[in-house]
Amino acid sequence: MYLAAPLSFLGQVTTDGFIDSVDPTTGDVHGWALDSAVPDMSIEVEIWIDGVVLGRMLADQFRDFFGLAFPNHGWGFIVPIAYFDGLPHEIRVFAVTGPGTAILTELGNSPAVSTFGVVSPCPPAPPVPSCPPNTTATSGPTPILDAQGCIIGYTLICTPTGPTPQDQ
Repeated sequence: MYLAAPLSFLGQVTTDGFIDSVDPTTGDVHGWALDSAVPDMSIEVEIWIDGVVLGRMLADQFRDFFGLAFPNHGWGFIVPIAYFDGLPHEIRVFAVTGPGTAILTELGNSPAVSTFGVVSPCPPAPPVPSCPPNTTATSGPTPILDAQGCIIGYTLICTPTGPTPQDQ
């Protein structure tokens, strides 16, 4: 169970932040987090996917969103490859503050739900061959697979159907 905010055991919540973007193709997730009580200091954010804590990171990356006053409150991470399974996943990001960093304040736009595409271990397949003019395929094209099941080529048997350039 997680403690979602706005909630503070010490009084008024002074943290703010947002999940700005989630790219379902690359798995890049970016946003910002700021404690307005200490705006010149970076704070940690805690990353959750599907109810599992992935870890914490410091929101100290440069962002021009805050202008010159508070430029270093950005954060970003890449979703682990295990979540690229074609299923929807819930991403939650919390600002971490308080004594012993025990207070979690959920950022704006959190939770974000995204479906990350299935990542194939195979490179793109080569182009499918075709028979030259005046021939027809009598077998194929049949894919040639490597040990991982990736297409690495094709077999194609073509039979003449009329005069070939060599016959002329």
